Amino acid sequence: MTSQYKNPRLLILGGSLEYQKVPNQLASFNTLLHQENDHLRMIISKIEALRPNVLLVEKSVSSYAQDYLLEKEISLVLNVKRPVLEHIARCTGALITPSIDDIPKTRLGHCELFRLEKISEQHEPANQFNKKPQKTLMFFEGCPRRLCCT
Repeated sequence: MTSQYKNPRLLILGGSLEYQKVPNQLASFNTLLHQENDHLRMIISKIEALRPNVLLVEKSVSSYAQDYLLEKEISLVLNVKRPVLEHIARCTGALITPSIDDIPKTRLGHCELFRLEKISEQHEPANQFNKKPQKTLMFFEGCPRRLCCT
């Protein structure tokens, strides 16, 4: 995953990016696996049509979808809390897409620079392996001031 983009295009998805099988319907494992792969490829092609650099998702993302996104060189941030998504959307001018069906109609967000940075916490004691705890922080720099400022 690329950790820095200049002038990125941000797509924010509220919900998860997974295959939902139909309840109370029996099918073989191979059939389900094939259906899941086809469904996820269709979703990823919808996402790819918008050409985002970064995809932020509120909930989980299927491992197959993660692999497809990695192939398409789209950076993925998953399990982002709803208030954080709302704040990012407000700062970048994006719309939070409530479902996969609304992806073609959504508005992407923009900023001048998106970057990930790992920061070790100096005030925390080292763990049993003599490693300081680390946090990975996302930075959205150069957002239009009229939208929000952080």
